[in-house]
Amino acid sequence: MGFSAVKAGAIEVAASVNGQIMPPIMGAAAFIIAEMLGITYFQFITHALIPAVITYLALFFIAHIEAHKHGLIRMEVKDIPPIWPTFISGIHYLIPIVVLVYLLIIERWTAGSAVFYSIITMMIIIIGQRIWLRKGNALDKFIFGIVEGLGDIFSGMVGGAINMVPVAVAIACAGIIVGAVASTGLSNAMVEVVEIVSGGNFYLLLLMVMGLCLVLGLGLPTTANYLVVAALLANVVVEIGNASGYVLPLIAVHLFVFYFGLMADVTPPVGLAAYAASG
Repeated sequence: MGFSAVKAGAIEVAASVNGQIMPPIMGAAAFIIAEMLGITYFQFITHALIPAVITYLALFFIAHIEAHKHGLIRMEVKDIPPIWPTFISGIHYLIPIVVLVYLLIIERWTAGSAVFYSIITMMIIIIGQRIWLRKGNALDKFIFGIVEGLGDIFSGMVGGAINMVPVAVAIACAGIIVGAVASTGLSNAMVEVVEIVSGGNFYLLLLMVMGLCLVLGLGLPTTANYLVVAALLANVVVEIGNASGYVLPLIAVHLFVFYFGLMADVTPPVGLAAYAASG
Protein backbone atom coordinates (compact mmCIF):
# COMPACT_ATOMS: atom_id res chain seq x y z
CA MET A 1 0.00 0.00 0.00
CA GLY A 2 1.55 3.31 -1.05
CA PHE A 3 0.62 6.94 -1.55
CA SER A 4 -2.69 7.80 -3.13
CA ALA A 5 -2.60 8.67 -6.82
CA VAL A 6 -3.15 12.35 -5.99
CA LYS A 7 -0.28 12.58 -3.50
CA ALA A 8 2.06 10.51 -5.66
CA GLY A 9 1.31 12.77 -8.63
CA ALA A 10 1.86 15.90 -6.54
CA ILE A 11 5.24 14.67 -5.28
CA GLU A 12 6.30 13.71 -8.80
CA VAL A 13 5.29 17.11 -10.19
CA ALA A 14 7.21 18.93 -7.45
CA ALA A 15 10.29 16.77 -8.00
CA SER A 16 10.15 17.27 -11.77
CA VAL A 17 9.73 21.05 -11.61
CA ASN A 18 12.51 21.28 -9.03
CA GLY A 19 14.74 19.48 -11.51
CA GLN A 20 14.70 22.67 -13.57
CA ILE A 21 16.41 24.60 -10.77
CA MET A 22 18.96 21.90 -9.92
CA PRO A 23 22.43 22.23 -11.50
CA PRO A 24 24.16 21.19 -13.67
CA ILE A 25 21.65 21.56 -16.54
CA MET A 26 18.57 23.37 -15.16
CA GLY A 27 16.56 22.79 -18.32
CA ALA A 28 19.36 24.38 -20.39
CA ALA A 29 18.57 27.72 -18.73
CA ALA A 30 21.84 27.62 -16.77
CA PHE A 31 23.85 28.34 -19.91
CA ILE A 32 21.53 31.19 -20.97
CA ILE A 33 21.52 32.84 -17.54
CA ALA A 34 25.31 32.66 -17.22
CA GLU A 35 25.71 34.22 -20.67
CA MET A 36 23.22 37.02 -19.99
CA LEU A 37 24.87 37.88 -16.68
CA GLY A 38 28.37 37.75 -18.15
CA ILE A 39 29.65 35.22 -15.61
CA THR A 40 31.12 31.74 -15.97
CA TYR A 41 28.97 28.64 -15.78
CA PHE A 42 30.84 27.54 -12.64
CA GLN A 43 30.11 30.84 -10.88
CA PHE A 44 26.45 30.53 -11.72
CA ILE A 45 25.89 26.97 -10.49
CA THR A 46 27.69 27.70 -7.20
CA HIS A 47 24.95 30.25 -6.50
CA ALA A 48 22.10 28.07 -7.77
CA LEU A 49 23.12 24.85 -6.02
CA ILE A 50 22.26 25.66 -2.39
CA PRO A 51 18.64 26.81 -3.02
CA ALA A 52 18.07 23.74 -5.19
CA VAL A 53 19.42 21.37 -2.52
CA ILE A 54 17.26 23.04 0.15
CA THR A 55 14.20 22.63 -2.08
CA TYR A 56 14.82 18.91 -2.55
CA LEU A 57 15.49 18.41 1.17
CA ALA A 58 12.16 20.09 1.93
CA LEU A 59 10.39 17.84 -0.58
CA PHE A 60 12.07 14.77 0.92
CA PHE A 61 10.93 15.64 4.44
CA ILE A 62 7.39 16.43 3.27
CA ALA A 63 7.15 13.04 1.56
CA HIS A 64 8.62 11.36 4.67
CA ILE A 65 6.14 13.11 7.00
CA GLU A 66 3.21 12.24 4.71
CA ALA A 67 4.30 8.60 4.71
CA HIS A 68 4.36 8.53 8.52
CA LYS A 69 1.04 10.38 8.69
CA HIS A 70 -0.70 7.69 6.63
CA GLY A 71 1.12 4.80 8.25
CA LEU A 72 2.94 3.70 5.12
CA ILE A 73 5.57 1.03 5.57
CA ARG A 74 8.73 0.39 3.61
CA MET A 75 8.86 -2.18 0.82
CA GLU A 76 9.76 -5.73 1.64
CA VAL A 77 13.47 -6.37 1.27
CA LYS A 78 12.77 -9.12 -1.27
CA ASP A 79 10.91 -6.61 -3.48
CA ILE A 80 13.77 -4.09 -3.54
CA PRO A 81 16.19 -4.55 -6.47
CA PRO A 82 19.80 -5.08 -5.35
CA ILE A 83 21.44 -1.66 -5.20
CA TRP A 84 24.91 -2.21 -6.59
CA PRO A 85 24.08 -4.57 -9.49
CA THR A 86 21.27 -2.22 -10.53
CA PHE A 87 23.52 0.83 -10.25
CA ILE A 88 26.41 -0.78 -12.12
CA SER A 89 24.10 -1.98 -14.92
CA GLY A 90 23.23 1.61 -15.81
CA ILE A 91 26.28 3.54 -14.65
CA HIS A 92 27.48 4.04 -18.23
CA TYR A 93 24.50 6.34 -18.83
CA LEU A 94 26.05 8.80 -16.37
CA ILE A 95 29.33 9.08 -18.28
CA PRO A 96 28.15 11.81 -20.74
CA ILE A 97 26.85 13.88 -17.82
CA VAL A 98 30.13 13.44 -15.94
CA VAL A 99 32.03 14.52 -19.07
CA LEU A 100 29.77 17.57 -19.46
CA VAL A 101 30.18 18.67 -15.85
CA TYR A 102 33.94 18.04 -15.92
CA LEU A 103 34.47 20.10 -19.06
CA LEU A 104 32.30 22.94 -17.78
CA ILE A 105 33.53 23.12 -14.20
CA ILE A 106 37.09 21.79 -14.21
CA GLU A 107 38.30 22.64 -17.72
CA ARG A 108 36.07 25.76 -17.96
CA TRP A 109 35.15 25.05 -21.59
CA THR A 110 32.37 26.96 -23.29
CA ALA A 111 28.91 25.42 -23.10
CA GLY A 112 28.84 24.63 -26.83
CA SER A 113 32.15 22.75 -26.81
CA ALA A 114 31.32 20.84 -23.62
CA VAL A 115 27.92 19.75 -24.94
CA PHE A 116 29.44 18.71 -28.28
CA TYR A 117 31.99 16.38 -26.69
CA SER A 118 29.37 15.03 -24.28
CA ILE A 119 27.23 14.07 -27.27
CA ILE A 120 30.23 12.39 -28.93
CA THR A 121 30.82 10.45 -25.70
CA MET A 122 27.18 9.37 -25.63
CA MET A 123 27.39 8.15 -29.25
CA ILE A 124 30.46 6.06 -28.43
CA ILE A 125 28.66 4.54 -25.44
CA ILE A 126 25.57 3.69 -27.52
CA ILE A 127 27.65 1.90 -30.16
CA GLY A 128 29.79 0.19 -27.53
CA GLN A 129 26.70 -1.05 -25.70
CA ARG A 130 25.29 -2.55 -28.89
CA ILE A 131 28.58 -4.33 -29.61
CA TRP A 132 28.81 -5.62 -26.05
CA LEU A 133 25.24 -6.96 -25.85
CA ARG A 134 25.07 -8.55 -29.30
CA LYS A 135 25.57 -12.30 -29.49
CA GLY A 136 27.75 -14.04 -32.08
CA ASN A 137 31.38 -14.10 -33.10
CA ALA A 138 33.62 -11.08 -32.65
CA LEU A 139 33.37 -9.86 -36.25
CA ASP A 140 29.55 -10.09 -36.33
CA LYS A 141 29.29 -8.35 -32.98
CA PHE A 142 31.53 -5.54 -34.18
CA ILE A 143 29.90 -4.97 -37.57
CA PHE A 144 26.24 -5.40 -36.61
CA GLY A 145 26.79 -3.63 -33.29
CA ILE A 146 28.06 -0.55 -35.13
CA VAL A 147 25.14 -0.68 -37.59
CA GLU A 148 22.55 -1.01 -34.82
CA GLY A 149 24.27 1.67 -32.75
CA LEU A 150 24.23 4.11 -35.66
CA GLY A 151 20.54 3.31 -36.12
CA ASP A 152 19.89 4.15 -32.47
CA ILE A 153 21.82 7.40 -32.84
CA PHE A 154 19.84 8.36 -35.94
CA SER A 155 16.54 7.58 -34.20
CA GLY A 156 17.65 9.65 -31.22
CA MET A 157 18.54 12.59 -33.46
CA VAL A 158 15.16 12.41 -35.20
CA GLY A 159 13.33 12.23 -31.88
CA GLY A 160 15.39 15.09 -30.48
CA ALA A 161 14.68 17.26 -33.51
CA ILE A 162 10.94 16.57 -33.25
CA ASN A 163 10.90 17.33 -29.52
CA MET A 164 12.83 20.56 -30.10
CA VAL A 165 10.24 21.99 -32.51
CA PRO A 166 7.81 23.32 -29.86
CA VAL A 167 10.73 24.50 -27.72
CA ALA A 168 12.32 26.35 -30.66
CA VAL A 169 8.99 27.99 -31.52
CA ALA A 170 8.51 29.10 -27.91
CA ILE A 171 12.06 30.49 -27.72
CA ALA A 172 11.55 32.33 -31.03
CA CYS A 173 8.38 33.92 -29.66
CA ALA A 174 10.23 34.80 -26.46
CA GLY A 175 12.92 36.41 -28.61
CA ILE A 176 10.27 38.63 -30.18
CA ILE A 177 9.18 39.75 -26.71
CA VAL A 178 12.76 40.39 -25.62
CA GLY A 179 13.44 42.38 -28.81
CA ALA A 180 10.28 44.41 -28.37
CA VAL A 181 11.16 45.22 -24.77
CA ALA A 182 14.68 46.31 -25.73
CA SER A 183 13.65 48.45 -28.70
CA THR A 184 10.53 50.14 -27.30
CA GLY A 185 11.66 50.92 -23.77
CA LEU A 186 8.79 48.87 -22.34
CA SER A 187 10.96 47.85 -19.39
CA ASN A 188 11.29 51.49 -18.28
CA ALA A 189 7.53 51.92 -18.56
CA MET A 190 6.98 48.81 -16.44
CA VAL A 191 9.34 50.19 -13.80
CA GLU A 192 7.21 53.32 -13.53
CA VAL A 193 3.91 51.42 -13.46
CA VAL A 194 5.04 48.87 -10.87
CA GLU A 195 6.62 51.59 -8.73
CA ILE A 196 3.38 53.59 -8.73
CA VAL A 197 1.21 50.56 -7.93
CA SER A 198 3.55 49.32 -5.18
CA GLY A 199 3.84 52.80 -3.71
CA GLY A 200 7.60 52.44 -3.51
CA ASN A 201 7.27 49.54 -1.03
CA PHE A 202 9.98 47.09 -2.02
CA TYR A 203 8.38 44.06 -0.36
CA LEU A 204 5.05 44.74 -2.01
CA LEU A 205 6.97 45.05 -5.28
CA LEU A 206 8.42 41.56 -4.78
CA LEU A 207 4.93 40.13 -4.25
CA MET A 208 3.74 41.82 -7.44
CA VAL A 209 6.72 40.51 -9.40
CA MET A 210 6.05 37.01 -8.07
CA GLY A 211 2.48 37.19 -9.35
CA LEU A 212 3.56 38.56 -12.73
CA CYS A 213 6.17 35.80 -13.09
CA LEU A 214 3.48 33.19 -12.46
CA VAL A 215 1.33 34.71 -15.21
CA LEU A 216 4.14 35.25 -17.73
CA GLY A 217 5.53 31.74 -17.22
CA LEU A 218 2.28 29.96 -18.06
CA GLY A 219 2.83 27.19 -20.59
CA LEU A 220 6.40 28.15 -21.49
CA PRO A 221 9.36 25.74 -21.58
CA THR A 222 12.22 26.48 -19.19
CA THR A 223 14.49 28.54 -21.45
CA ALA A 224 11.71 30.64 -22.99
CA ASN A 225 10.25 31.12 -19.51
CA TYR A 226 13.48 32.64 -18.26
CA LEU A 227 13.96 34.88 -21.29
CA VAL A 228 10.49 36.37 -20.90
CA VAL A 229 10.48 37.00 -17.14
CA ALA A 230 14.08 38.25 -17.12
CA ALA A 231 13.48 40.68 -19.99
CA LEU A 232 10.30 42.10 -18.49
CA LEU A 233 10.80 41.98 -14.73
CA ALA A 234 14.45 41.59 -13.68
CA ASN A 235 15.30 45.21 -14.50
CA VAL A 236 12.19 46.36 -12.63
CA VAL A 237 13.34 44.68 -9.41
CA VAL A 238 16.90 46.00 -9.74
CA GLU A 239 15.93 49.63 -10.39
CA ILE A 240 13.27 49.89 -7.71
CA GLY A 241 15.49 47.99 -5.28
CA ASN A 242 18.30 50.47 -5.87
CA ALA A 243 15.88 53.36 -5.43
CA SER A 244 14.81 51.85 -2.10
CA GLY A 245 18.41 51.67 -0.93
CA TYR A 246 18.97 47.95 -1.53
CA VAL A 247 22.03 46.70 -3.40
CA LEU A 248 20.75 43.62 -5.20
CA PRO A 249 23.13 41.15 -6.88
CA LEU A 250 22.00 40.59 -10.46
CA ILE A 251 22.28 36.83 -10.10
CA ALA A 252 19.90 36.87 -7.12
CA VAL A 253 17.33 38.91 -9.05
CA HIS A 254 17.51 36.69 -12.11
CA LEU A 255 17.18 33.52 -10.03
CA PHE A 256 14.22 35.08 -8.20
CA VAL A 257 12.22 35.76 -11.36
CA PHE A 258 13.34 32.46 -12.89
CA TYR A 259 12.16 30.40 -9.92
CA PHE A 260 8.73 31.99 -9.79
CA GLY A 261 8.37 31.79 -13.55
CA LEU A 262 8.85 28.03 -13.24
CA MET A 263 6.22 27.83 -10.50
CA ALA A 264 3.63 28.60 -13.18
CA ASP A 265 3.86 24.91 -14.12
CA VAL A 266 2.35 23.91 -10.78
CA THR A 267 0.13 26.92 -10.11
CA PRO A 268 -3.62 26.93 -10.91
CA PRO A 269 -5.51 27.66 -13.06
CA VAL A 270 -3.14 26.37 -15.77
CA GLY A 271 -0.44 24.31 -14.02
CA LEU A 272 0.64 22.29 -17.05
CA ALA A 273 2.83 19.93 -15.02
CA ALA A 274 -0.02 19.21 -12.61
CA TYR A 275 -2.36 18.76 -15.57
CA ALA A 276 -0.01 16.21 -17.13
CA ALA A 277 0.30 14.33 -13.83
CA SER A 278 -3.48 14.18 -13.40
CA GLY A 279 -3.77 12.52 -16.81
